[in-house]
Amino acid sequence: MEKLESKAVKGVIWGAGAQIFIYSFQFAVTALLARILAPEDFGSVGIIAVLLEFNVIIGGLGLTTALVQRRDLNRDHLHTAFWSQLGMNLALYVAAVFLSSRIASYYGNPILRNLMLILAFNVILEGLTFIPRSLLYRSMRFKELSLMRGTSEVISGISALALAFGGAGIWSLVGRGMIGRASHVVMLWYKVTLRPRLRFSLKAFRELSPFGMKVMGSDLLEFISSNVDYLIVGKMLGVHALGIYTLAYKLISFPLERIASIIVLTLPAFSAIRDQRERLRSWYLKTTQVTASVVTPLIAGLFILAPELIRTVWGAKWLEAITPIRLLSIAGLALVMEKTPRTVLIAIGKPGLILCFDAAKSLILGFGLIFAARYGILGISAAVAVTVTTVSLAVQIIAAGKLEIELTSILKTLFPVMISLFAMAGGVITYKSIIVRLWDSDPTLLIGGTLVGAVIYLSALNLSEGRILNEAISLLRNRNGSEDGDES
Repeated sequence: MEKLESKAVKGVIWGAGAQIFIYSFQFAVTALLARILAPEDFGSVGIIAVLLEFNVIIGGLGLTTALVQRRDLNRDHLHTAFWSQLGMNLALYVAAVFLSSRIASYYGNPILRNLMLILAFNVILEGLTFIPRSLLYRSMRFKELSLMRGTSEVISGISALALAFGGAGIWSLVGRGMIGRASHVVMLWYKVTLRPRLRFSLKAFRELSPFGMKVMGSDLLEFISSNVDYLIVGKMLGVHALGIYTLAYKLISFPLERIASIIVLTLPAFSAIRDQRERLRSWYLKTTQVTASVVTPLIAGLFILAPELIRTVWGAKWLEAITPIRLLSIAGLALVMEKTPRTVLIAIGKPGLILCFDAAKSLILGFGLIFAARYGILGISAAVAVTVTTVSLAVQIIAAGKLEIELTSILKTLFPVMISLFAMAGGVITYKSIIVRLWDSDPTLLIGGTLVGAVIYLSALNLSEGRILNEAISLLRNRNGSEDGDES
């Protein structure tokens, strides 16, 4: 079990390092593209990206998670999952091509047809990553996964910038997605020894599909609840509004998705100890504490420094995004804090509960956003924040109940983080109020506010009862001491 803990810790460390790099690189690339391209470009690609991501989830059939979670896995399961997913993805590709003209007509935007015809191939490319990713996740080869993801991001980002500076316009966004996925597929299959054979076992499919269908259903409902806002904004408010909303959400989602993807790395470890409830409770509380310690200062910083960040990085044409960023940051915090209980519920074999919550969230959001759209982007953003936060709290409560964790234990775990957060927020607000009178410069306010906030937060966290920073340093030292023995 020590080896399991070591591999899990090393995986999270590698994942964190890779995600910090990926976020920084993606942020820089997006900032440059935002200055070159128009909001309409981001809005048009955003509509197609949402529709195709829906296809990707269906094409996966939930089997990727089923392969990671299953204890007795054999080659029949792998070959059957590969051909099932590939067949479904090919069918979805044909459907996307067939519907391209109707989608363009529905949104009243002719360019959507050409975007769909080309980007639909991403459904097949993404589907080809499912099996090798599940094998690497299952064996906790997170270092390799992190390096491959980072490399593909660099390749796609550089390609997009080259296309944008070359005058390709909206097609630079198309090239970014396709080149990144294609390079990722090649690297993933190079790293695994499995080569699919023409073998399909109905028995293996029946063993995987019950769990997989529940996961897929949950993923679909989570996807709908997370993206129905894009579809409603695109239809009712237009591609310009969607472009503003998309980049506002991206600014929030870039760091938060990186953190969420690190949390997902804990699934194999949680699955391995699902019958050891005391140990599972301990890991759950630690993961919740570390997640909160990383996410909350990012959210608070974005909320306070949003005006300076937009004016400095994206430029004046994106000023409409400031208030949506502040509202969506609340939803983003709720979504990331929900990842740990979701992962644990899947690990202990309760994906049906997640399915129920996502169904409720999708229904509430769907009807609520149609009403909120009359108030523009701000109405949409507020509705998303309220609904997502409410459902996230409910998921936290249910997960704590299943693990028999008292609410007081969770609050005690989060107390040092919250005290540090309030100290940071007060310091940054005070800094802004003083500096704006002396030197009203957005870059100065942004950089100085970030540094002041970081120093206050880290100092307060280090002095707090939780000693979270000391624990993180201890984990890093343990990793260095055991790296040679645990490499896989």
